[in-house]
Amino acid sequence: MKDTDVQEFALAYAKGLVSAIPVIGGLTVELLNFAIPNQRQERIETLLNILASRVFNISEQELKQKFQSTDFIDIFEDVLLQSVRATSQERLEYLASVLEKGLKEEDFDRIQSKRLLEILEKINDTEVLLLQYHALSQYEAEKLRDFMNIHGRIFDNDDLQKKAMFDHYLDNLITLGLIGPCDCEPKFSSNRQYIATDDPICATQLAYMLLQLIDLKFDADFVGTPINALDVSRGLLSTTQQLKNQIEYTKNNTVREFEKDMKQGLNTFNNELERKFKRISRGLS
Repeated sequence: MKDTDVQEFALAYAKGLVSAIPVIGGLTVELLNFAIPNQRQERIETLLNILASRVFNISEQELKQKFQSTDFIDIFEDVLLQSVRATSQERLEYLASVLEKGLKEEDFDRIQSKRLLEILEKINDTEVLLLQYHALSQYEAEKLRDFMNIHGRIFDNDDLQKKAMFDHYLDNLITLGLIGPCDCEPKFSSNRQYIATDDPICATQLAYMLLQLIDLKFDADFVGTPINALDVSRGLLSTTQQLKNQIEYTKNNTVREFEKDMKQGLNTFNNELERKFKRISRGLS
């Protein structure tokens, strides 16, 4: 029996077990048989239609050469895998942009693009927009306001749950090295998000590379500094060590002060005893 036959048999067996589950089982099998495969096929078709509309000016011979190259095939496979999980037209547009660059650019960097694709997979569509927002010029208030008006829902954090999720999105972008504090004085600071250092957040160089790959506009007037986890841990250790040193200094200083007070007290007591002893001695004589 071929491997494909075994896989098909195992899948059919699993579907049979699932279908035995009341109500939910039948609905799940329907999804496995029809909805999910159809959705995946539709997403791939949409991706390829977007791509075709962008590369119509490339000759068929050039396209064949690209599609036969190992570098493009490698990127194409990664993009297809992400496209079947894409849930928005925007995400498919981003992925089509990657393939477009792979077909059009002679100096297309496969290794770099693969890593950027991996990063793209780790951020959702809302985080992509937040990233683009932090890559826009801080000195063009109208541009920022227009962006916020178009994508206002992502900035709606008027309750605790929305704010918690909004902060989580920012944390994820920071963790991936896509945004970080930038050394600048924002003219429109009310339109910027801030972190604990009170520095405005800007897109990093890595973020600009990702936005360029997926063909999203940015200004790059300032570049944020990635917050390295190791540096943060070192900073925390440094802060902890400073606290320990402060505690040790306070303890030692307290001991010294106590010893000093004790010596002064003993000296005073001894002097008083000596004076009393001298008075008693004179009285006896």
